[in-house]
Amino acid sequence: MNNLYNIIKKYNRKILINNIKNNYEEYKFIETLNISNKYYIETGANSKSSKKCDYLHKYIKQSIEDILPTDNYKVKLEQKIKSINMTGDKKCDIVLYKNNNPYIIFPCKYIMSSYYKNKNNYWENITGELIQIKWGNKDIYI
Repeated sequence: MNNLYNIIKKYNRKILINNIKNNYEEYKFIETLNISNKYYIETGANSKSSKKCDYLHKYIKQSIEDILPTDNYKVKLEQKIKSINMTGDKKCDIVLYKNNNPYIIFPCKYIMSSYYKNKNNYWENITGELIQIKWGNKDIYI
């Protein structure tokens, strides 16, 4: 009976630790969005300021770096990646490099106004951009 009690106790401790960890990560993400929204409000809706996106991108970058398995990986922000478009490249928000080669692209759009009015345009633009990147980089993940 004592052995069963210890197994249940250990199992419940794991569940509790996972719940605390998940709640903390959720809290940090929501806090990051709140701070990003604060930057948006401070700089104005019509501003070309990238502060709101920069803050979110840095958070995502750090979150990815925290779980990377080896030193062969590096996360960089605002990287030009080969693309089959008129300029030959596309600036990507967050790029994971493996052995110094682009490996995974994390597109990140932060829509703040007229979402319902423009959601189809946003979708078509991002899918078009990503297809052009994929055409230029067969081994890249998006």
